[in-house]
Amino acid sequence: METDKKTLHMNYRKGTAEQIITVDDDFNVPDSKPDIVRKIHEKGRVVIEKVRAADDKVSIAGNLVYVLLYKAGSRCACMSGSIPLEEVIALDGTTPQDIVRCTTTLEDITITVINSRKISVKAVIVVHITSEAMYDKDIVCHMDVADLQTMNDTVNIMQLMSSKKDIFRIRESVNLPSDRPNVEQIIWYDLKTQSLDIRACDGGISIRGELYVFCMYAAENDDEGLYYYDDVIAFSGKADVAGCTEEMLADVNIAPSEESLIARPDANGELRIMDAEIILDLDIRGYIEKEEEVLADAYSPACELELVREEAMYQTFLLKNSVKCRCDNRFKLPADGIMQIIGSSGRTMIEDMIISDDNVTVQGAVIVDVIYIKQDDDDKIGYAKYELPFTETCEIRGINSDSICEGHPGPLQVSTILTGGGEIDVKCSATVDLMAVSRQRGSFICDASVSERDNEAIKNMPGITGYITRDNDTLWDIAKKYHTTVSDILETNGLASDRVQPKTKLLIVKKC
Repeated sequence: METDKKTLHMNYRKGTAEQIITVDDDFNVPDSKPDIVRKIHEKGRVVIEKVRAADDKVSIAGNLVYVLLYKAGSRCACMSGSIPLEEVIALDGTTPQDIVRCTTTLEDITITVINSRKISVKAVIVVHITSEAMYDKDIVCHMDVADLQTMNDTVNIMQLMSSKKDIFRIRESVNLPSDRPNVEQIIWYDLKTQSLDIRACDGGISIRGELYVFCMYAAENDDEGLYYYDDVIAFSGKADVAGCTEEMLADVNIAPSEESLIARPDANGELRIMDAEIILDLDIRGYIEKEEEVLADAYSPACELELVREEAMYQTFLLKNSVKCRCDNRFKLPADGIMQIIGSSGRTMIEDMIISDDNVTVQGAVIVDVIYIKQDDDDKIGYAKYELPFTETCEIRGINSDSICEGHPGPLQVSTILTGGGEIDVKCSATVDLMAVSRQRGSFICDASVSERDNEAIKNMPGITGYITRDNDTLWDIAKKYHTTVSDILETNGLASDRVQPKTKLLIVKKC
């Protein structure tokens, strides 16, 4: 017997692992930097440079980059550095051929001043690893058998079509307004992408958004003054991905790896132009959902068919959507008071995603950083951090505890306003981008053969049988059992549909 086969392209999530990494190291202030009088603000980012899958484990390597803003005499200064990270994370079932993704969350970073020339850096990093397998499954779609009866089914299979790691470089320039003095030295800056819109397009991934630029700088011929400037610049671009189409579902993880802000001369030779650059590491996956017709069952009244079935794991797409989370609160002003807010920005942290039937509850917080001018003329710059928790539930029909739901921080809007009652009003509108898929286990016919029929047993079967249907009976199962066909049962009993109710009386005529 000859069989025709076709190939199904499948992928499925094999496993996930989460590990907490603690970092603790001491550093000396570089000789080129002034003494530390007081810490003002610290920040950090995790840069993962290598991710390698092996048997039952994944190894990662990268750096924790830290930056410290501090008071140094009558001015402010900053210092930065990095701490190498190397970790091996156990993940059962992982193989070197798997596609792995690593995402990190900097849960906390604390820089303590030991003395005027030495600091201690401590950080807590959460590392999340996922492994995904791609494979092909050959299934039977037709058999060369006399009087073959077939039942087909349709399955929706989510297929990974593109997987690529790339970088996306954002370069923008800002010009100082005429009322600001020329730059002598940039002391502190903060670059953040916001309002990102990421979509699959023909040949790649389209990325649009805004770049938030904030800086504090020392001015020319001004030994005491400290000036600041912020701006928001729209940007757009494309990351090339071979084979990508606009019909694909884009699942892109973004992490900043490098950033810089450099002052350069304008046409008059004055330092009034700032070139901002930020490099984003992209982990790109492009999926399509394909409807495949598969052979669910087959038999022949003329012979005995032996079907070889194999189980396979695959995924189906449920939803790609955004959840908006509103979190507002009022806080008491810091003890040193706020005379003027000069810079505020936020970051969204996703702490947990609870999946229940038809719902996903997202729990997290928006961390808001505020840099302000104090009322103390001798110690002008202060910093405050505010945490605004949120909980939001999104309806996703078909999702359950066996499903997968990934969440990435989306567009975030932050507003900070000083009120008249010694408080600061902090308002946040956070977005969490969700992508949910359902894990399925299917049984597919991968091979078939013809065996000898028990002709004696079939001969002894009655030629005509009266049958009363029971719960969950189908005409297919009845026809298969009594060596006839569904079409013959329909014709013999004058039925218009193959759907039968329980306690229906049927007359069944053996075909052979």
